[in-house]
Amino acid sequence: MVSVAFKMLNYNPKTNIRSLETLHTLCKTMAILPPVNLCNVEDYKSKYLYGSAAACLLLFSYVYTIYGKIVYVQKTMSVTGFVIDVGSDLTLIVANLISIVGINLMNGNIVSIFLTNMKKIDIDFQYIPSESKHPNIRFVMEMVLIHIYMIIFFTYNLYTWMSTLGMHIYKFFFLKDFQSYYIIVLAMLLRNYAYAIKYRMEVLNGILTRGEWSQTNNICANYSGSASAKIKTKQQWTLKKITKQFTNLTNLIDLYNKIFGWQFVSLYIVIVFNLLLPINLALIYGSGEKDIDGFKYGSELVIVCIMRASLPIITALAIFSACNHATDEIKLTSVISYNLIQELGEVPNDLNYKQELQELALLATNKCPSFSAAGFFAVNYSALFGLVGSITSYLIVLIQFNK
Repeated sequence: MVSVAFKMLNYNPKTNIRSLETLHTLCKTMAILPPVNLCNVEDYKSKYLYGSAAACLLLFSYVYTIYGKIVYVQKTMSVTGFVIDVGSDLTLIVANLISIVGINLMNGNIVSIFLTNMKKIDIDFQYIPSESKHPNIRFVMEMVLIHIYMIIFFTYNLYTWMSTLGMHIYKFFFLKDFQSYYIIVLAMLLRNYAYAIKYRMEVLNGILTRGEWSQTNNICANYSGSASAKIKTKQQWTLKKITKQFTNLTNLIDLYNKIFGWQFVSLYIVIVFNLLLPINLALIYGSGEKDIDGFKYGSELVIVCIMRASLPIITALAIFSACNHATDEIKLTSVISYNLIQELGEVPNDLNYKQELQELALLATNKCPSFSAAGFFAVNYSALFGLVGSITSYLIVLIQFNK
């Protein structure tokens, strides 16, 4: 999953579809995406049986976990600890089921259109990146590290609860780790799609910035705001072609929002509950004054809580940062266009360029879609800061309630 994700950045029409298919293997296995070739219009009947089976498996794991908590630990846990714990499980299962029902079963055809349109954009670009190895290595390292971290966390979590509660109780809870892993995979899928749009927008902004859109135009604006890598273009670009591709890329965001809008809402709630849960547990039981099923915890529980709290933090940063960076890259198009207008002269040919650049700048200003959580809020750094504020407020209420 990891190394393939950023092979999407290579934009080579001959290999891009293979990279996409390899990337989606894990998501298909977990029923996040339909188990079909998403870049072709195919019969989607098989996805309903497969997706329904995966949804039933997730529901079974949820019911199994809740049963164990009600029977074995409810009587020894505080009210806030138990309510938030059950709420954490509920938000996880809802978010995971939304990924199956919303992305797989209901929006599978839209996902296919999304990827097919992305393929068409790649074919139109037809470029060879000169510095593709670095981002690939970076993404590989990012995903390798997060999987190593999760393995360490799951192992330590298993050891802590097995050595205290024992296997006869912990056997009801280990499936929650699978639910948490499911959320991480889902978050990385959303992150990868957002960055796929961003990097394609970088290519377009790079072509616009370097003045590669006309044989007669020798302007190459030294605009330092573009983060695009050096590119060898294989076709002659015009401002009309750039405007068309800009529209195609912004349309990708509209499709993205249709596919993942409600998923963002569910993930937001998951992040809140799964941050409050470990903080609340650490505050109540970390001191060793209270016990769970007769066992008093100390530093080992605090470590588990810190590691568990890091998972929703990673999820939030992965999603919100990717969407924010993609939105910023789209906004950059209007800035680059206005900078190029300032560089042009008053000769007739330049006046024509000015008019087309003005149209592109207005389009980039007026049609600058953002990543949206079903219309409730924009997915960017502002929403991330709002999330921090919400968690802080809820935490203050919990501390007062526990007192």
